[in-house]
Amino acid sequence: MIEITSDPQVVFDTVCEHALRQNKRCVDDSGCCLYRHRGMKCFAGALIPNDRYHIGMENKSWESLAERGIVSYVNITLIKKLQSIHDAEQPEKWVESLRELGKKFELNLDKLPAVE
Repeated sequence: MIEITSDPQVVFDTVCEHALRQNKRCVDDSGCCLYRHRGMKCFAGALIPNDRYHIGMENKSWESLAERGIVSYVNITLIKKLQSIHDAEQPEKWVESLRELGKKFELNLDKLPAVE
């Protein structure tokens, strides 16, 4: 099982740093979101260590992966909400959406630039 840190701030910061660095959704040619594809990672995919990722994870929700014992349930609500930002929002909206989510979870927003 892939253990996810119990510290929601670390999960949030990891995803924020990844999102700002990549600044592009991880999708296949048909626009389907994937954990990994062509050197990119989705927000949840950024939490999976490279040596633990496998193609069989694709097309399964984070919750489904947890139910199968592949990832832990730790911070599952936060991770699912982060994943939905990646899947539903365009990159130019990410900072604003991540800030809103961080506030809801009472997290430090220092890894994000100010929204103009």
